[in-house]
Amino acid sequence: MIEIRCSVCKQTDVIKVYEPEQVKFKCKNGHIWFEDYDHNGGLHIKPDFNKIQIEDMLFAEEKVIYSKILNELDKNKEFYTKASPEEKTKTLMANTKLNEKDVYLLLKKIAAYKVMNE
Repeated sequence: MIEIRCSVCKQTDVIKVYEPEQVKFKCKNGHIWFEDYDHNGGLHIKPDFNKIQIEDMLFAEEKVIYSKILNELDKNKEFYTKASPEEKTKTLMANTKLNEKDVYLLLKKIAAYKVMNE
């Protein structure tokens, strides 16, 4: 696998987001650039958008947070099905030792992914 590196800051924690017209890259420091698909002279093969998973859009650190949340939800399915949003959030934070900002940013990214795949 080819390592992608930000040309501005040399960061290697980079996500590749497949958009309808181009591939969008974003490094952990927030630098963004676009590259073309192969049919427009670029190097990237345009994917079947139904096959893109949320994990493909997460930085390494976000994948760890996502995994912790999924494990917690799996352990307490009944509670998370019935609890209020406030109870869910409070319990999720307590049981995963994650901070509210990290969880909020991840959930925001998941919401954007869901919109993209509707």
